[in-house]
Amino acid sequence: MGTFPGKIFRREFLESYDIKFGTTKLTSYSNEDRGFMGICNCVLEYMKSYDSLRRYLPIKKVFYFRTTNENSLTHAENFYNYKLLEGLIYNGEHIVKTCKKAGIPFRYVMLPITHLMVQLYGAYMGCAKECPELLEKNMINLKYFYNNVYKQYEKVNKKALYYYYNKELRWLMQNTSKLFPRLNIYRFIGELKK
Repeated sequence: MGTFPGKIFRREFLESYDIKFGTTKLTSYSNEDRGFMGICNCVLEYMKSYDSLRRYLPIKKVFYFRTTNENSLTHAENFYNYKLLEGLIYNGEHIVKTCKKAGIPFRYVMLPITHLMVQLYGAYMGCAKECPELLEKNMINLKYFYNNVYKQYEKVNKKALYYYYNKELRWLMQNTSKLFPRLNIYRFIGELKK
């Protein structure tokens, strides 16, 4: 899955678009940084389109913060734990809801949600190989994501889906030697539609 780079944002920027970490149990359990940074990135892309970005330019200092929490899901023996996918799913939904509330146009949310769908595919394929006992529970959560979030973006963004799929597939093949996808992204999405 990799890491998700973070930034330091000015309070004025966050408050003006009401950007917050997810506050529900599901959005704060795992991958909460993806929801928060996903919203920030959508808003920044939108702001670039009308050049109001100057007053919010990022702080030019670099900070590194790393914590090693042995109880973290990313350090868990069962990395493909269904809670990991739930965190991705509900933070994806958090991105869409917050951007909609802030008036961010559809096209700025399309790419992050398409990218997230491909990451969910990768996580599901990993789960299929590493812990098949969780597949049914994960499929229920993935169908929820498809129907409540991804479905509205599906028809518009086929090129992005193809691009991110090929990128994720290369990563999976390089980093998960035991893994060979049993279905491609298009068949996977077909399964979610059922």
